[in-house]
Amino acid sequence: MTGKYGTSERPESGRLVDDPRYVDRYDLDTDFATADQFTEFAKKLDVKAATLAVAWTMSRPDVTGAIIGAQNLTQLEDSLAALDVEMTSDLRGRSPRYRQPRLPTAPRP
Repeated sequence: MTGKYGTSERPESGRLVDDPRYVDRYDLDTDFATADQFTEFAKKLDVKAATLAVAWTMSRPDVTGAIIGAQNLTQLEDSLAALDVEMTSDLRGRSPRYRQPRLPTAPRP
């Protein structure tokens, strides 16, 4: 949710392009459109998309913890900023509706 993926931003290389397990699971136009919608929603709230994504995840009653994949200090700070976002039921209700997760398409190593 850093903004590097979207309907007009596709990676040239990396796991989403090179690994068939990821291609089968995530390389759908709807996935990139979802990223765009979520990023726009976060902008309207004046919050970074990564921050809002972690806050949204942490607000779910069926989630015990958010797993973040920060690769640098800025990404870590964006994720930790989720602690300052109050994810109210009203805010959750206004957030765009997203697709249901798909089951893995290939055995995991």
